[in-house]
Amino acid sequence: MRRKITLDHIAQQAGVSKFTVSKALSGQSGISLDTRDRVMRIATQLGYFLQQQAPSSATARSKRVGTLKSVLICMPNVRTQTLESHYWGRIVDGITDELVALGISTVILTEHASVSAVHAINMEHMLGIIGVGYVSTNLLISLKNHDVPLVLIDHEDPAVSCDLLYVDNFTNSVQLVQHLIGLGHRSIAFVGDVAFSPSFAERYRGYCTALQKNGIDLPDVSDVFRVSGEVNDDTIAFFTITLDQLQKNGTLPTAFMCANDELAIAMMNALQTKGLRVAQDVSVVGFDDIDEAADAIPSLTTVHVPKKTLGKRAVHALLARVKEPSLPYERILLSGNLVFRHSSDTLHS
Repeated sequence: MRRKITLDHIAQQAGVSKFTVSKALSGQSGISLDTRDRVMRIATQLGYFLQQQAPSSATARSKRVGTLKSVLICMPNVRTQTLESHYWGRIVDGITDELVALGISTVILTEHASVSAVHAINMEHMLGIIGVGYVSTNLLISLKNHDVPLVLIDHEDPAVSCDLLYVDNFTNSVQLVQHLIGLGHRSIAFVGDVAFSPSFAERYRGYCTALQKNGIDLPDVSDVFRVSGEVNDDTIAFFTITLDQLQKNGTLPTAFMCANDELAIAMMNALQTKGLRVAQDVSVVGFDDIDEAADAIPSLTTVHVPKKTLGKRAVHALLARVKEPSLPYERILLSGNLVFRHSSDTLHS
């Protein structure tokens, strides 16, 4: 008879404590990504997720809410989607906090636990699945084929039908640009690649709509700053070189709306490298309200995204889907709110 795999077995193989294993499998913070991935990989190899008995009948399956106590959180470690992210990580915190309060455990799939790992997990024992950010089509199809309720946060894919959660990127972007226009700015550039994510695309759409409503044409530099949301030293160098060219040509915008806070902070660094004063010479606004936004110099005007609330609301949507699987799928929008700080100011002549 096959022995039961316990947390002690996993801890021994991984060379960590039983407490660390418990935190890794439940999705709690406080451990490194490498440790979490190693624990997940060893747990999968030992068959920890396979040892649960699946429901033996359709009746047992229909009692999923009352008998099953695990939710699978799928967040492949791509782009900036990591548990350490001040954006994505806070969403996961909201999910796990709500599940812990409800007495429901979690399992997290990362880049090292992709389609092959899904087959190693007894999906019949899962209450449902919450996808956070971009998830590949292949993985989504594999998950959906298990006929387990699925909710996606800040991502959608035409290959699967499920409940979706977003912040209201469009409306909040309109409000953000309207704020700049109210300060007297009419040359406002958008920073970010619309192909990077659905959120970037919606933020750009809001930007264009606000300009159009106020009779403002897209600036000539509207395609210059189409960069991804993954910020590094090359991003700041690119901004610095491009700003230099625009300044020489006399086409430097008076304000920048950035698709996220990381891009906005990088833009402020580039402007300051050029000797330009943020707010007094050029205004900059961001989106998301990550922790660094308030600490930036100057502090960043942005849109506060209720990240933990997004995670908690996803749990509620999942449980509602489990309870009433035949209801129409929903697209749920949560509103963010503008946070006015010191990176934006009245246009000076």
